Amino acid sequence: MYVKSMKKRVLAGALVTIALLVLNQLLIQYSLHEQKNGLAFLNKLGRQHMLSERIATGFYETSKGEASIGELEKVVREWETSQAALLSEITALKDLPLSYSGWDKLEAEIKAMAPYFAVVNDEIASYKNTNEVNPRRIAVSQHDFAAKLDRLLPAFATAFNKNVTRIVIVEVLLATCTFVIIFIALRYIYFPQARRLEQSVTDLERQEQELEMSKSLYNTLQSLQDYAFILLNPQGIIRTWNPGAEKIKGYAAEEIIGKSFEVFYTDKDMLRGRPSELLATAAKQGTAKEEGWRKRKDGSLFWANVLIAAIRDKDGNLVGFSKLTGDISSHKIPAEMADKVPVLLAYWDMTLKCRYANKHYLDWFGKRPEEVINKASLPDLLGPIYEQNYQYINAALKGRAQEFEIDLVRPSSGEKFRCLANYYPDVEDGEVKGFIAQVADISHLKQLEAERLERARLEAKNTELESFAYIASHDLQEPLRTISNYIQIIKEDHGDKLEGSILDYCNFIEGATKRMKELVRVLLDHSRIGKDRKLALCNAESIVTDVLGDMNELITTTGATIHHEKLPTFLGFETELRQLFQNLLSNAIKFRKPGLPPSINISCEENKENYCFSISDNGIGIEERHYQRIFQIFQRLHGPQKYEGHGIGLANCQKIAELHGGKIWVKSEVGVGSVFSFTIEKFRIKSNDKQA
Repeated sequence: MYVKSMKKRVLAGALVTIALLVLNQLLIQYSLHEQKNGLAFLNKLGRQHMLSERIATGFYETSKGEASIGELEKVVREWETSQAALLSEITALKDLPLSYSGWDKLEAEIKAMAPYFAVVNDEIASYKNTNEVNPRRIAVSQHDFAAKLDRLLPAFATAFNKNVTRIVIVEVLLATCTFVIIFIALRYIYFPQARRLEQSVTDLERQEQELEMSKSLYNTLQSLQDYAFILLNPQGIIRTWNPGAEKIKGYAAEEIIGKSFEVFYTDKDMLRGRPSELLATAAKQGTAKEEGWRKRKDGSLFWANVLIAAIRDKDGNLVGFSKLTGDISSHKIPAEMADKVPVLLAYWDMTLKCRYANKHYLDWFGKRPEEVINKASLPDLLGPIYEQNYQYINAALKGRAQEFEIDLVRPSSGEKFRCLANYYPDVEDGEVKGFIAQVADISHLKQLEAERLERARLEAKNTELESFAYIASHDLQEPLRTISNYIQIIKEDHGDKLEGSILDYCNFIEGATKRMKELVRVLLDHSRIGKDRKLALCNAESIVTDVLGDMNELITTTGATIHHEKLPTFLGFETELRQLFQNLLSNAIKFRKPGLPPSINISCEENKENYCFSISDNGIGIEERHYQRIFQIFQRLHGPQKYEGHGIGLANCQKIAELHGGKIWVKSEVGVGSVFSFTIEKFRIKSNDKQA
């Protein structure tokens, strides 16, 4: 930045200096030219004086017969030519810049000598006619002419010298200005910029050293095995992942990069908004420190020491965060913190005596602190399940951390839970002092995993069914076309022979074939929904506006009025969403009450997990017993004679809503109207979704 600024200022100063030097040189050349013109002009005035004397002498010599009248006329013509050239040069000199103000007066004086020309020409004409001349008259006129020239020559010389002096003064002023500008440029531009450039180079070298140190520190942190070091963007999305992070948290880099760091926090911390608080604190104060429970990939908890630091660019703008996490679960856990975590925690010494148990641990066994702490032994407390745990307990007492799953029964209720247990040895100076037992209920995680597997199985089955529907509907087209073609051939070849019931049968077959082809087509369209979906940022406001434009003729014909609130922008599948809005709005207009123009309103409510859209109308309404049926494929509540359609539009809407991780439902009152609502889950990105 400094270098660019200095270059601009140096260039500007140099251009101004060069311009002044060039101007000064031009003035010098002009001054020399002016002096040369002035001297030439003085010479011409002197020649005029000399020619006037030759004319007077010529008249005298002619009257005596010593010279011819032709020679005299030749001198007169030369004199007249010199006079005209003199006046022309005065006119040119008056137009020059910095010209002195006496040229007009000098021109007038020279023009005032015209009477002398008249006297000379009259005498020449008289001599030619009478062969006589009046030398005295010529002498008087020549004397007057010479007197005027004698007055003009000093006056012109004085004025000319003043003009030259003025030009010289301007030259001196310009030279002085040039010197001053050069001094200012050196004093206030070049020297300061040179110092700034030197400082900039020094700063750049220091920044390069700092960058090399930062790179070295970053590489060191990236290679740590016992600490998780990650970089986050300003929204908390993970950008880097080191071996220590994989070791502590259990995720591989490809599994976690691109996800929010919120996945490491407990449900309780998430409800409190703790991740966002830490980022806000780091952004405001520079760093944020905390000790607390964090989740691993498998759902187990560990006690973490966390440091989050804000990263800013040279202009002070926040560009991300660095996060350093250490697993300090093997340390003794403070009692005031242990009671706050949603896991069973206890500390057992080498004799298997309980030295500490948190509230959840005591509640699980239905004991009071005084019954367990410093009194109960682990075999007595665990009872029958001690033998199942013996190998893990023995390994922990030998200094080896243990992690395993086990089924535990709560003594107070008899309920069975699937739990994840961790035993962390307490080692000081190489000697094992005991171990920390951490037991977390992972029944809900197992249930979620089972649900996920079931959902995956259903999705695979659904994909298989959709593929079958697509293939079946596609393959059905050919026999239907064959039937239709043969009916057409029969009518064309034997139409005059068909009569009565046979013709009716043909018409019936042709009509049924057309209806079947249409049903196959809509079934094919239904199976294709989402096949070529492209995830993109969708503006619901723009989508609804486009749909209303497409439906303009229907809206105008029915007199429908459609209002909508400001609608959001979100990630979704634009083509499918357009079809969803068009189906719901078309139904709202189609199922209107006779004689009453449709009135439709579109609204949206933003929730934490999704957007909930609602489309309400004043139509005929739906009975509650049909709320589920209307979303089934080919299910109609009204005959095709009253309301056209195939009974697949709402089935398509349901499929599109589910494609966006949402659902669709209806609330209605017969004779009053209906409200169709659907949800769009926020930021739902599947691995098989194609991003636009």
